[in-house]
Order: sequence, then C-alpha cells, then structure tokens
Amino acid sequence: MEIDSHGSSYTEVQLGILQKAYTDLNDNLKSDTVVTIPGWFLPWYELEIDGANFLADGAFGEVYRAKWLESKVIVKQVKQKHTEMREMFEHEVSVWLGLSHPHAVRLFGACHVGTSVFICEYATNGSLDKYLCTHPISNNVRSWGKMVSFATEGCGVAG
Repeated sequence: MEIDSHGSSYTEVQLGILQKAYTDLNDNLKSDTVVTIPGWFLPWYELEIDGANFLADGAFGEVYRAKWLESKVIVKQVKQKHTEMREMFEHEVSVWLGLSHPHAVRLFGACHVGTSVFICEYATNGSLDKYLCTHPISNNVRSWGKMVSFATEGCGVAG
C-alpha cells in the first residue's frame, strides 16, 4: 500500500486524505453495489470549455464551442431538474449514438455526472436553421425530394 511504502514522503494532512480514500474505496469494494460506467461516458476533465465560446441558449440548455482531445466539438449543456429528465437524457444518448448518416451530427459521448452534457461533432456549416436561412431551398420537387431523403435516411429506427 502507498501509505506503507512511501508514508514518510507525505505530510500528516496528505496521509489523512490517502487513508480516508483507501478506507472509502475498500468499503465500496466490499458492498454489493457495483457501479457501471456507460460506454458513452466522457469525463468533464477531458473537455476544454471557455465561457467566451458560448453559442446559444434555449429552453433545454446552453451550447458551447469546446475542445475534446485537441478536436473542435460542440458541448450541449442540458438543463435538467428531475430524475425523469435524466432518463430522457440517457435515452437520447442511446438513440443519437445509433444514428449513422453523413448529414447527421455525430455524438462522441456524454457526461451525466453533475450537469449533463452531450459532446458532439462540430458542424462546420452551423446549425440547420441558420444554414437553411442562408441557403434557401428552391421550391422544386428535386430539392424537396432530396431533403425528405436526407431526413428519412438519417432517422430510421431499427427494430
């Protein structure tokens, strides 16, 4: 154990913290409760979020530009207050991870510890509503057919 091997390298306060951590961990390992971490979990400390990179605020949360593993990403911070919303969040994560289409923004993962967030691909063309405002779709059948095709291909449900 670290305390036995290197105890003289620590202050009394540090030794107390180590002993408490060891005791807590040991107690948790003895309990019947097993904590499982979802495969989609990304810890907060891997994200670099700067408040200056705030993009939007809505009824469901705030959106920020951020970095994750040196890549540009979007972080969607969810306003949630109830257990039911937590279940909805986890359901949305599983559905979003199941989407695979070149026109759908990819979800890299999420964090449900503390404030829940989605970590997703940085959309170089911006949000869909802003893109459609700056790139109006002509009113011809070919354009609408293409949009319906994109929507239905990206939103298929397996089962």
